[in-house]
Amino acid sequence: MTTGLWMLLAIAPSFGASFYLETPPVSEKTAATEIAKAAEDAGPSRVVRRYLEGSGWQYVVVVEGFTDQGVAQKAAHDLARSAGMSVDVYAAEGSEARRVATETAGPAAIAKAEVVVPTPPPTPVPAPVPAPPAPSPRHGGPKTPAVVAASAAPPTPASADPSVALNESFARVRPAVEQVRAAPSLVFEFRRSVPDGPIVKHTYAARGADRYLDVVIESGAGTSSRSGISSGDAWLQASSVTHEDLTRTKEMLGRFAPDSILSTLFAVATTDAQLGGATFELDAKGNLARASWRDGTQDLAQDFGDWRDAGGGVVVPHRVRTWRDGALVDDVEILRLDVKPKVDERWFRVPS
Repeated sequence: MTTGLWMLLAIAPSFGASFYLETPPVSEKTAATEIAKAAEDAGPSRVVRRYLEGSGWQYVVVVEGFTDQGVAQKAAHDLARSAGMSVDVYAAEGSEARRVATETAGPAAIAKAEVVVPTPPPTPVPAPVPAPPAPSPRHGGPKTPAVVAASAAPPTPASADPSVALNESFARVRPAVEQVRAAPSLVFEFRRSVPDGPIVKHTYAARGADRYLDVVIESGAGTSSRSGISSGDAWLQASSVTHEDLTRTKEMLGRFAPDSILSTLFAVATTDAQLGGATFELDAKGNLARASWRDGTQDLAQDFGDWRDAGGGVVVPHRVRTWRDGALVDDVEILRLDVKPKVDERWFRVPS
């Protein structure tokens, strides 16, 4: 996954779990106290001191009291943007806790962009060639043949300028983003995995104000489920069908929409080269290959690969990997993004 740039690690809803947020460690308690103040709107927060091997005593801020993963992620998203740092979401079940999501501030919160473009192969220098005869001042003919060497540095095309190359790369993203935003209905399928976590396939669909999400645990622990909004009625189906709060369900389902999972692309499609503090790398075809930036005390990066049509003419990367301090934390495989889909009408009905 930068809207900044988000990394969403949302997986299937966890039942019977409570959720809490945790910020990155800082060495000064005063800094942690300031972060805790920024977290007051998210919920009850406290500063926790921990001893980290190699770093000594560090302080983190913990925000507790969430019973819904979608609500916890929304709070983490807001806190990440306001505090300018990544925020982890943990699910606590009994005496165990596991990280289920990370929200980041994203490069839009920082100030200056840098672009790395592939270095083209050296241009061969042609052998010297005779120049056209120069007229003699007196006889209109050549006195001595002149030899002119071709320039070893031919004129640089506009796209070789890093800022131009970056904006050209961003411009390639805009048609897909515009199609998604304008689509009256769409289907978005992706597979997501996190280290030591389950592999989950998601099918998200939207039609007007109606929404549908099918979450299938393909391997690992978790509970498959379906949820949606049908004519203003929010629902969840796991072992049985329950009616849910509409606002919270909207927020939760929004975390699985294309503009959240691919929020980096949606950001660059509307900001030209103004995403700050990030380094953008382009592949040999000029597509965005990597965005990397500093988030508080952490180095974050997103890799984009396998650019092609995902359905209905929408060209997107089919692999998005997110790294934190050099470690892979999120791996998303795009399976389908169709803005002219034939949808199953049953998706938009409350299950009986």
